[in-house]
Amino acid sequence: MLTEVWDLINLQFSTSRLAPEARYNPPSGSIVERNAKVVIPDRSAGARLVMRGLGIAVLTVTASAHAPGSGVAPVNDGRTAAVTGLFNWIHSTSDLDRGVAFYRGVFGLDLVNSPFAPATAAAPLRLRAETSSDPLVWDLTGTHGSRFRNAFMNLAGAPFGHELSEFTGIAQRTVRADIWNPGATMSIFHVRDVDRVVSALKESGAEIITRGGAPVSVGGVRAVVARDPDGHLVQAVESRSSGAAIGITVTSLAATRRFYEDVLGFKFETPAGFEREARDLLGMTTGEYRVSAALVPGTSIRIEFYEFRGLPSTPVRWRFQDPGSPQFQFRVRDMDALLAASQRVGVPFVSAGQKPIQRPFGRFVFVTDPDGVFVEYVGPSAPRP
Repeated sequence: MLTEVWDLINLQFSTSRLAPEARYNPPSGSIVERNAKVVIPDRSAGARLVMRGLGIAVLTVTASAHAPGSGVAPVNDGRTAAVTGLFNWIHSTSDLDRGVAFYRGVFGLDLVNSPFAPATAAAPLRLRAETSSDPLVWDLTGTHGSRFRNAFMNLAGAPFGHELSEFTGIAQRTVRADIWNPGATMSIFHVRDVDRVVSALKESGAEIITRGGAPVSVGGVRAVVARDPDGHLVQAVESRSSGAAIGITVTSLAATRRFYEDVLGFKFETPAGFEREARDLLGMTTGEYRVSAALVPGTSIRIEFYEFRGLPSTPVRWRFQDPGSPQFQFRVRDMDALLAASQRVGVPFVSAGQKPIQRPFGRFVFVTDPDGVFVEYVGPSAPRP
Protein backbone atom coordinates (compact mmCIF):
# COMPACT_ATOMS: atom_id res chain seq x y z
CA MET A 1 0.00 0.00 0.00
CA LEU A 2 1.23 3.48 -0.87
CA THR A 3 -0.32 6.27 1.21
CA GLU A 4 0.28 10.01 0.93
CA VAL A 5 -1.55 12.74 2.80
CA TRP A 6 -2.02 16.23 1.50
CA ASP A 7 -4.63 19.00 1.11
CA LEU A 8 -7.54 17.62 -0.92
CA ILE A 9 -10.22 19.28 1.17
CA ASN A 10 -11.95 21.11 -1.69
CA LEU A 11 -11.37 18.46 -4.33
CA GLN A 12 -14.48 17.91 -6.45
CA PHE A 13 -13.92 14.88 -8.61
CA SER A 14 -13.94 11.15 -8.16
CA THR A 15 -11.97 8.39 -9.82
CA SER A 16 -15.12 7.19 -11.53
CA ARG A 17 -14.76 10.22 -13.84
CA LEU A 18 -11.13 9.52 -14.70
CA ALA A 19 -10.29 7.71 -17.89
CA PRO A 20 -8.23 4.52 -17.50
CA GLU A 21 -4.59 5.37 -16.83
CA ALA A 22 -5.48 8.99 -16.01
CA ARG A 23 -2.40 10.67 -14.57
CA TYR A 24 -2.50 12.61 -11.29
CA ASN A 25 0.28 15.07 -10.45
CA PRO A 26 0.79 15.18 -6.67
CA PRO A 27 1.75 18.36 -4.84
CA SER A 28 5.28 19.60 -5.21
CA GLY A 29 7.51 18.32 -2.44
CA SER A 30 5.25 15.47 -1.39
CA ILE A 31 6.59 11.96 -0.86
CA VAL A 32 4.78 10.75 -3.96
CA GLU A 33 6.06 13.66 -6.07
CA ARG A 34 9.63 13.02 -4.93
CA ASN A 35 9.51 9.32 -5.74
CA ALA A 36 7.12 8.73 -8.62
CA LYS A 37 4.22 9.98 -10.64
CA VAL A 38 1.01 8.27 -9.62
CA VAL A 39 -0.92 6.56 -12.39
CA ILE A 40 -4.52 6.07 -11.31
CA PRO A 41 -6.10 3.20 -13.22
CA ASP A 42 -9.80 2.56 -13.35
CA ARG A 43 -11.79 1.42 -10.29
CA SER A 44 -11.50 -2.26 -11.21
CA ALA A 45 -7.78 -2.10 -10.51
CA GLY A 46 -8.51 -0.96 -6.99
CA ALA A 47 -6.95 2.51 -6.98
CA ARG A 48 -9.08 4.94 -4.99
CA LEU A 49 -8.91 8.61 -4.25
CA VAL A 50 -10.50 8.75 -0.84
CA MET A 51 -11.48 11.37 1.71
CA ARG A 52 -10.52 9.88 5.04
CA GLY A 53 -12.96 10.87 7.72
CA LEU A 54 -12.32 13.15 10.66
CA GLY A 55 -11.13 15.94 8.41
CA ILE A 56 -8.19 14.09 6.86
CA ALA A 57 -7.72 13.47 3.14
CA VAL A 58 -5.74 10.47 1.93
CA LEU A 59 -4.73 9.07 -1.45
CA THR A 60 -4.57 5.30 -1.15
CA VAL A 61 -3.41 2.97 -3.90
CA THR A 62 -4.18 -0.58 -2.89
CA ALA A 63 -5.07 -3.94 -4.35
CA SER A 64 -8.44 -3.91 -2.62
CA ALA A 65 -11.55 -2.26 -4.06
CA HIS A 66 -12.13 -0.16 -0.98
CA ALA A 67 -9.55 1.06 1.52
CA PRO A 68 -10.88 0.02 4.97
CA GLY A 69 -11.90 2.95 7.10
CA SER A 70 -11.76 5.48 4.27
CA GLY A 71 -14.58 7.25 2.51
CA VAL A 72 -14.87 9.55 -0.47
CA ALA A 73 -17.39 12.36 -0.72
CA PRO A 74 -18.89 11.66 -4.16
CA VAL A 75 -19.25 14.51 -6.60
CA ASN A 76 -22.81 15.87 -6.57
CA ASP A 77 -23.57 18.59 -9.11
CA GLY A 78 -26.93 19.17 -7.40
CA ARG A 79 -28.86 19.55 -10.65
CA THR A 80 -31.84 17.62 -9.29
CA ALA A 81 -31.25 17.81 -5.54
CA ALA A 82 -33.70 19.54 -3.22
CA VAL A 83 -30.79 21.26 -1.44
CA THR A 84 -28.56 23.57 -3.48
CA GLY A 85 -26.18 25.00 -0.88
CA LEU A 86 -25.38 25.82 2.73
CA PHE A 87 -25.63 29.39 4.00
CA ASN A 88 -24.40 28.84 7.56
CA TRP A 89 -23.41 26.15 10.03
CA ILE A 90 -24.95 27.37 13.28
CA HIS A 91 -24.83 26.52 16.94
CA SER A 92 -26.37 28.22 19.94
CA THR A 93 -24.33 29.88 22.66
CA SER A 94 -25.00 31.00 26.21
CA ASP A 95 -22.86 34.12 25.74
CA LEU A 96 -22.54 35.56 22.23
CA ASP A 97 -19.73 37.99 23.09
CA ARG A 98 -17.65 35.21 24.67
CA GLY A 99 -18.31 32.87 21.74
CA VAL A 100 -17.27 35.44 19.15
CA ALA A 101 -14.10 36.21 21.12
CA PHE A 102 -13.24 32.49 21.25
CA TYR A 103 -13.57 31.89 17.51
CA ARG A 104 -11.71 35.10 16.71
CA GLY A 105 -8.87 34.33 19.09
CA VAL A 106 -8.45 30.63 18.34
CA PHE A 107 -9.40 30.28 14.68
CA GLY A 108 -9.14 33.84 13.35
CA LEU A 109 -12.78 34.17 12.31
CA ASP A 110 -14.05 37.69 11.61
CA LEU A 111 -17.54 39.14 11.84
CA VAL A 112 -19.47 39.50 8.58
CA ASN A 113 -22.99 40.49 7.66
CA SER A 114 -25.87 38.09 7.30
CA PRO A 115 -25.89 36.24 3.95
CA PHE A 116 -29.34 37.78 3.43
CA ALA A 117 -28.14 41.38 3.95
CA PRO A 118 -26.34 43.66 1.49
CA ALA A 119 -22.63 42.91 1.20
CA THR A 120 -21.40 45.85 3.26
CA ALA A 121 -19.13 46.12 6.26
CA ALA A 122 -20.23 43.92 9.14
CA ALA A 123 -22.39 45.59 11.75
CA PRO A 124 -21.14 45.46 15.35
CA LEU A 125 -22.64 42.95 17.74
CA ARG A 126 -25.90 44.01 19.25
CA LEU A 127 -25.67 44.38 22.99
CA ARG A 128 -27.70 41.90 24.99
CA ALA A 129 -29.74 44.79 26.39
CA GLU A 130 -30.70 45.73 22.81
CA THR A 131 -32.19 42.37 21.89
CA SER A 132 -35.93 42.12 21.48
CA SER A 133 -38.56 39.42 21.33
CA ASP A 134 -39.50 38.27 17.84
CA PRO A 135 -42.67 36.17 17.41
CA LEU A 136 -41.43 34.95 14.02
CA VAL A 137 -38.29 33.52 15.64
CA TRP A 138 -40.52 31.93 18.29
CA ASP A 139 -42.61 30.21 15.59
CA LEU A 140 -39.52 29.20 13.65
CA THR A 141 -37.63 27.65 16.58
CA GLY A 142 -40.22 26.86 19.26
CA THR A 143 -38.60 29.30 21.72
CA HIS A 144 -41.68 31.29 22.75
CA GLY A 145 -40.98 34.10 25.21
CA SER A 146 -37.26 34.26 24.45
CA ARG A 147 -35.07 37.12 23.27
CA PHE A 148 -32.65 36.46 20.43
CA ARG A 149 -29.45 37.82 18.89
CA ASN A 150 -26.83 36.27 16.63
CA ALA A 151 -23.51 36.85 14.91
CA PHE A 152 -22.19 35.78 11.52
CA MET A 153 -18.53 34.92 11.00
CA ASN A 154 -16.46 34.01 7.96
CA LEU A 155 -14.69 30.68 7.44
CA ALA A 156 -11.49 31.18 5.43
CA GLY A 157 -11.38 28.86 2.45
CA ALA A 158 -14.95 27.60 2.95
CA PRO A 159 -18.06 28.52 0.93
CA PHE A 160 -20.31 28.75 3.98
CA GLY A 161 -20.43 30.79 7.17
CA HIS A 162 -20.25 30.15 10.90
CA GLU A 163 -23.14 31.54 12.93
CA LEU A 164 -23.65 31.78 16.67
CA SER A 165 -27.16 32.25 18.12
CA GLU A 166 -27.99 33.39 21.66
CA PHE A 167 -31.39 32.87 23.30
CA THR A 168 -32.12 34.56 26.63
CA GLY A 169 -35.18 34.77 28.85
CA ILE A 170 -35.86 31.05 28.42
CA ALA A 171 -34.75 27.98 30.38
CA GLN A 172 -31.57 26.34 29.11
CA ARG A 173 -29.65 23.19 29.95
CA THR A 174 -25.98 22.46 29.57
CA VAL A 175 -25.21 19.75 27.02
CA ARG A 176 -21.61 18.57 26.67
CA ALA A 177 -21.95 15.73 24.21
CA ASP A 178 -19.12 13.27 23.61
CA ILE A 179 -18.38 12.64 19.95
CA TRP A 180 -19.73 9.08 20.20
CA ASN A 181 -23.19 10.27 21.35
CA PRO A 182 -25.71 10.28 18.47
CA GLY A 183 -26.64 13.88 17.75
CA ALA A 184 -23.18 15.18 18.69
CA THR A 185 -21.58 17.48 16.13
CA MET A 186 -18.12 18.84 15.43
CA SER A 187 -16.81 21.87 13.54
CA ILE A 188 -13.63 21.00 11.62
CA PHE A 189 -11.13 23.77 10.85
CA HIS A 190 -8.11 23.36 8.58
CA VAL A 191 -5.26 25.42 10.01
CA ARG A 192 -1.66 26.12 9.06
CA ASP A 193 -0.23 25.69 12.56
CA VAL A 194 -2.03 23.31 14.89
CA ASP A 195 0.42 24.02 17.72
CA ARG A 196 -0.55 27.71 17.66
CA VAL A 197 -4.21 26.68 17.84
CA VAL A 198 -3.52 24.44 20.83
CA SER A 199 -1.75 27.31 22.60
CA ALA A 200 -4.72 29.57 21.90
CA LEU A 201 -7.14 26.90 23.12
CA LYS A 202 -5.25 26.53 26.38
CA GLU A 203 -4.99 30.28 26.83
CA SER A 204 -8.77 30.53 26.44
CA GLY A 205 -9.31 27.81 29.06
CA ALA A 206 -10.81 25.38 26.54
CA GLU A 207 -11.06 21.68 27.36
CA ILE A 208 -8.77 19.56 25.17
CA ILE A 209 -10.47 16.27 24.29
CA THR A 210 -7.53 14.61 22.51
CA ARG A 211 -5.69 12.27 24.84
CA GLY A 212 -2.52 13.82 26.22
CA GLY A 213 -3.81 17.34 25.63
CA ALA A 214 -1.70 17.76 22.48
CA PRO A 215 -2.04 17.14 18.73
CA VAL A 216 -1.77 13.55 17.52
CA SER A 217 -0.95 12.21 14.08
CA VAL A 218 -3.62 10.30 12.14
CA GLY A 219 -2.56 9.04 8.74
CA GLY A 220 0.40 11.42 8.86
CA VAL A 221 -1.72 14.50 9.58
CA ARG A 222 -1.59 16.27 12.95
CA ALA A 223 -4.90 17.21 14.56
CA VAL A 224 -6.52 17.98 17.90
CA VAL A 225 -10.10 18.00 19.22
CA ALA A 226 -11.34 20.39 21.92
CA ARG A 227 -14.50 22.14 23.12
CA ASP A 228 -15.56 25.74 22.69
CA PRO A 229 -16.92 27.62 25.74
CA ASP A 230 -20.39 26.10 25.19
CA GLY A 231 -19.11 22.52 24.94
CA HIS A 232 -19.40 22.33 21.15
CA LEU A 233 -16.69 20.09 19.71
CA VAL A 234 -14.08 21.67 17.46
CA GLN A 235 -11.28 20.00 15.55
CA ALA A 236 -8.14 21.66 14.20
CA VAL A 237 -6.46 19.77 11.35
CA GLU A 238 -3.02 20.94 10.23
CA SER A 239 -3.17 21.72 6.52
CA ARG A 240 -1.35 23.75 3.90
CA SER A 241 -4.62 25.43 2.90
CA SER A 242 -7.52 26.80 4.90
CA GLY A 243 -10.99 25.30 4.85
CA ALA A 244 -13.69 23.77 7.00
CA ALA A 245 -15.97 20.76 7.22
CA ILE A 246 -18.71 19.47 9.54
CA GLY A 247 -19.02 16.20 11.46
CA ILE A 248 -22.19 14.59 12.83
CA THR A 249 -22.55 11.42 14.90
CA VAL A 250 -25.50 9.23 13.98
CA THR A 251 -27.29 6.25 15.45
CA SER A 252 -27.65 4.54 12.09
CA LEU A 253 -26.02 5.49 8.82
CA ALA A 254 -28.85 3.74 7.01
CA ALA A 255 -31.51 5.93 8.61
CA THR A 256 -29.36 9.03 8.11
CA ARG A 257 -28.99 8.28 4.42
CA ARG A 258 -32.74 7.92 3.97
CA PHE A 259 -33.14 11.53 5.08
CA TYR A 260 -30.12 13.22 3.51
CA GLU A 261 -30.16 11.21 0.27
CA ASP A 262 -33.82 10.46 -0.35
CA VAL A 263 -35.26 13.77 0.88
CA LEU A 264 -32.46 16.32 0.43
CA GLY A 265 -30.58 14.85 -2.54
CA PHE A 266 -27.14 14.16 -1.03
CA LYS A 267 -24.91 11.36 -2.31
CA PHE A 268 -23.05 9.30 0.30
CA GLU A 269 -20.02 7.10 -0.02
CA THR A 270 -20.82 3.60 1.18
CA PRO A 271 -18.83 3.29 4.41
CA ALA A 272 -16.06 0.77 4.85
CA GLY A 273 -15.43 -1.23 8.02
CA PHE A 274 -15.08 0.07 11.57
CA GLU A 275 -11.66 1.28 12.68
CA ARG A 276 -9.74 2.56 15.70
CA GLU A 277 -6.95 4.70 14.28
CA ALA A 278 -8.32 8.03 15.59
CA ARG A 279 -9.30 6.92 19.11
CA ASP A 280 -6.64 9.06 20.80
CA LEU A 281 -7.67 12.05 18.71
CA LEU A 282 -11.29 11.69 19.81
CA GLY A 283 -10.52 11.00 23.46
CA MET A 284 -11.65 7.36 23.23
CA THR A 285 -10.16 4.51 25.24
CA THR A 286 -12.39 1.81 23.77
CA GLY A 287 -14.78 1.26 20.92
CA GLU A 288 -14.47 1.92 17.21
CA TYR A 289 -16.05 4.06 14.50
CA ARG A 290 -16.74 4.26 10.81
CA VAL A 291 -17.21 7.28 8.58
CA SER A 292 -19.31 8.12 5.55
CA ALA A 293 -19.00 11.48 3.84
CA ALA A 294 -21.12 13.53 1.46
CA LEU A 295 -20.90 16.90 -0.23
CA VAL A 296 -23.70 19.43 0.09
CA PRO A 297 -25.25 19.21 -3.40
CA GLY A 298 -23.68 21.56 -5.91
CA THR A 299 -20.86 22.56 -3.56
CA SER A 300 -17.48 21.45 -2.19
CA ILE A 301 -18.80 21.52 1.40
CA ARG A 302 -18.04 18.19 3.07
CA ILE A 303 -20.17 16.71 5.85
CA GLU A 304 -18.87 13.63 7.65
CA PHE A 305 -21.23 11.20 9.34
CA TYR A 306 -19.82 9.06 12.17
CA GLU A 307 -21.19 5.81 13.55
CA PHE A 308 -19.67 4.30 16.70
CA ARG A 309 -19.90 0.92 18.38
CA GLY A 310 -18.38 -0.85 21.36
CA LEU A 311 -18.77 1.93 23.93
CA PRO A 312 -21.71 3.30 25.92
CA SER A 313 -23.48 6.26 24.38
CA THR A 314 -26.51 8.40 25.08
CA PRO A 315 -28.40 10.19 22.30
CA VAL A 316 -28.39 13.98 22.59
CA ARG A 317 -31.77 15.70 22.76
CA TRP A 318 -31.27 19.27 21.57
CA ARG A 319 -33.41 22.37 22.03
CA PHE A 320 -32.63 25.57 20.17
CA GLN A 321 -31.90 27.57 23.30
CA ASP A 322 -29.44 25.03 24.71
CA PRO A 323 -25.78 26.08 24.29
CA GLY A 324 -24.12 23.99 21.59
CA SER A 325 -27.39 23.19 19.79
CA PRO A 326 -26.43 22.51 16.11
CA GLN A 327 -28.28 23.77 13.06
CA PHE A 328 -27.79 23.51 9.30
CA GLN A 329 -29.08 26.37 7.16
CA PHE A 330 -29.61 24.87 3.70
CA ARG A 331 -30.62 26.76 0.61
CA VAL A 332 -33.38 24.80 -1.16
CA ARG A 333 -34.51 24.64 -4.76
CA ASP A 334 -38.29 24.51 -4.27
CA MET A 335 -39.59 25.15 -0.76
CA ASP A 336 -43.13 23.92 -1.38
CA ALA A 337 -42.02 20.71 -3.07
CA LEU A 338 -39.55 19.96 -0.26
CA LEU A 339 -42.15 20.64 2.41
CA ALA A 340 -44.54 18.22 0.74
CA ALA A 341 -41.84 15.55 0.34
CA SER A 342 -40.79 15.94 3.99
CA GLN A 343 -44.37 15.64 5.23
CA ARG A 344 -45.01 12.54 3.11
CA VAL A 345 -42.19 10.60 4.76
CA GLY A 346 -42.81 11.89 8.28
CA VAL A 347 -39.81 14.19 8.76
CA PRO A 348 -40.26 15.84 12.20
CA PHE A 349 -41.01 19.56 11.98
CA VAL A 350 -40.01 22.10 14.63
CA SER A 351 -41.57 25.24 13.19
CA ALA A 352 -45.17 26.03 14.14
CA GLY A 353 -47.77 24.42 11.93
CA GLN A 354 -45.12 22.77 9.75
CA LYS A 355 -45.08 26.06 7.85
CA PRO A 356 -42.23 28.44 6.94
CA ILE A 357 -42.06 31.93 8.37
CA GLN A 358 -41.95 34.75 5.83
CA ARG A 359 -39.25 37.41 5.92
CA PRO A 360 -38.65 40.10 3.27
CA PHE A 361 -35.56 38.14 2.19
CA GLY A 362 -37.05 34.64 2.14
CA ARG A 363 -38.98 31.78 3.71
CA PHE A 364 -37.55 29.70 6.57
CA VAL A 365 -38.65 26.49 8.29
CA PHE A 366 -36.96 23.99 10.64
CA VAL A 367 -37.10 20.19 10.71
CA THR A 368 -34.83 17.69 12.44
CA ASP A 369 -32.73 14.90 10.99
CA PRO A 370 -33.01 11.35 12.42
CA ASP A 371 -30.68 12.21 15.32
CA GLY A 372 -32.26 15.50 16.30
CA VAL A 373 -29.86 17.86 14.52
CA PHE A 374 -31.84 20.91 13.40
CA VAL A 375 -32.09 21.41 9.64
CA GLU A 376 -33.36 24.71 8.24
CA TYR A 377 -34.86 24.91 4.77
CA VAL A 378 -34.33 28.38 3.29
CA GLY A 379 -36.05 29.67 0.17
CA PRO A 380 -34.40 33.06 -0.44
CA SER A 381 -36.57 35.71 -2.09
CA ALA A 382 -33.88 37.12 -4.33
CA PRO A 383 -30.13 36.96 -4.78
CA ARG A 384 -28.11 39.16 -2.44
CA PRO A 385 -27.17 42.49 -4.12
